[in-house]
Amino acid sequence: MFVETSDCPSTKRLCCPFCDKLYIKLARHMENKHKTEEDVKKFMCLPKGSKSRLLILDSLRKTGQDNWNKSAKLNKGKMITCRRPNKKFGNKSTRFKTCPYCIGQYTRGSLRLHVRNNCPRKPIQNEEAKGKRFITALATSVEARYHENASAGLQKVYKRFRDDALVWSLKFDWLITVYGNKQAAKYTRLKSRPMIKGRLRLIARFLQELKRIEPEVKDLATLYHPKYFDRVVEAIQAVARFDVEKNEYGAPATASSCVTLVKQIGVILISEYIKRDDQELQRLTENFMTVMNIDIHNMINKTVNENQSKMRRRRVVNLPSLDDLKILNEYIQSECNVCYDELSKSFNYKKWVCLSKLTMISILIFNRKRVGDMENITLDDFHYKEEMNENTNQELFAALSDESKDLARRYSRMRVRGKLNRTVPVLLNQTMKKCLELLVSHREDALIDTKNDHLFALQPSPIEDINYINAGTTLKKFVELSGVKNPSSINATNMRKQLATMCVSLKLDDGEVADVADFMGHAELVHRNSYRQNTIDRQVVKMSQWLEAALGNETSIDTEQRKTDDESLQKASKLLQLLDAALGDEESCDDNVCSSESSGPAQNVTMKSKVPAAAAPKRKPPAVPTKKSKRVTGRNRKA
Repeated sequence: MFVETSDCPSTKRLCCPFCDKLYIKLARHMENKHKTEEDVKKFMCLPKGSKSRLLILDSLRKTGQDNWNKSAKLNKGKMITCRRPNKKFGNKSTRFKTCPYCIGQYTRGSLRLHVRNNCPRKPIQNEEAKGKRFITALATSVEARYHENASAGLQKVYKRFRDDALVWSLKFDWLITVYGNKQAAKYTRLKSRPMIKGRLRLIARFLQELKRIEPEVKDLATLYHPKYFDRVVEAIQAVARFDVEKNEYGAPATASSCVTLVKQIGVILISEYIKRDDQELQRLTENFMTVMNIDIHNMINKTVNENQSKMRRRRVVNLPSLDDLKILNEYIQSECNVCYDELSKSFNYKKWVCLSKLTMISILIFNRKRVGDMENITLDDFHYKEEMNENTNQELFAALSDESKDLARRYSRMRVRGKLNRTVPVLLNQTMKKCLELLVSHREDALIDTKNDHLFALQPSPIEDINYINAGTTLKKFVELSGVKNPSSINATNMRKQLATMCVSLKLDDGEVADVADFMGHAELVHRNSYRQNTIDRQVVKMSQWLEAALGNETSIDTEQRKTDDESLQKASKLLQLLDAALGDEESCDDNVCSSESSGPAQNVTMKSKVPAAAAPKRKPPAVPTKKSKRVTGRNRKA
């Protein structure tokens, strides 16, 4: 679409909201032709030039503009805006956005100023909405500039897109729309929308690069032809910044994701052709997928795996120190106590949000959970928390020791949704429980929507009705405020790795390691391979001793082994003395004990009946018959 500039010789014409025709004098036309309409009756009763009359006319004028711009049959590529732009700025329609409140057309630069100063229908914002940039997202949802088959879930994903040439190409591609609809139907949670957005934008980047390499490709469905396979490989390499000389990808994960997306969309395209009963295009798509499954590993995936392995070897894991974690935890607890005392006296929404954030981060640090696990906690999870005391589990509680009973009284357990729909336990101490009870009691005062079942919920935003605290951003903020020495080392993943690595120094057995992995919400193999870090002290100190011992060099292992042998010899001697006394040989036992006491532990002990196995001379083991000697003749059987 194009827009008439201000130097256009013709007079600007406006669209009538009732008959969809263009007129220079729109107010006069409505008074003459549509005087029976309710809105027309309202402004006709008001004096000319009054503010109320101008507001009604402005609303009718913008309604006609919106009807004209949305109908392709009416506009025929021409857009009507509130003000025609200057010639030097161009006449592209992509420079204009629709006001989400008065539906007027304004340039991107002036839209925010219009909403802040001049928009007559601007609503009153809540405390959370102030200072946030959501006008563009609201304008995108109002404009509805996307494919006609886009589902309601996909339309919600489009709200967060940046309007540029890349996004315009993907919004009107029918195959990308089908793929986006399936993704939005599969991942319905609010947290999954950024993931869907990233996948759609990546496939749009790939398609844009492929169109540059091969101009014959017009849309995404066109590339699924065997003759375009080599061009597809070149496009993937270009998007992933492949260096031919070094044989390395600048972004190997991008190349792997592109290959996965092309395969997934190819399967969807085959199903679409089956529905349409288009056997020829189905055959071409299947042939393309066959060629891709055979050749893509050697051309892209093998190099990607090598590059990713190299990057993992070069990666330095910056685990948080115990001192920094203590400083952060003490800061969180002190601020939490202050907010709790103030909120207990009188309600304040800012204090309520602050206590919610502090309580969330306190639970995250103590339980070492993922940020997504904390954001997924619901009110029902908290209401159905489990406690262990004399009243709830009498038999199980009675079997515990006194120390275990004290721990059981101090903590309660929630069961929340974790990654891959796992059930993950979360422990709460008495302070956390007390803060959560106070937060839940003030949800109505905080104007939290009843549909929002998140435990750490917020007031509805202008874009989404369901709003909750972002755990990752909140943790980063509190880490900076706490004054730790190494703030870059503290995040949810590094704290989980620190706990898994610390389990090695605690020398936990396999069963205890499995319990820790289950509590953290991942498999035991993931716990050992991904989270537990092979620190340098384990590999240098221990492995160096074992390697030296394998070469015959004396190490601390040999010294420790000799000490262990001496201790074993002494224990064996004392055991044999006790056995002699039990058999009635008291004299020999007394003599041996006296001699051992007088001679000291370093001397050998003389005994009558038994000799320690370590000090006794080794006997030859009985001869084991070979296979030939096992054969028994009749004469030997008689003997």
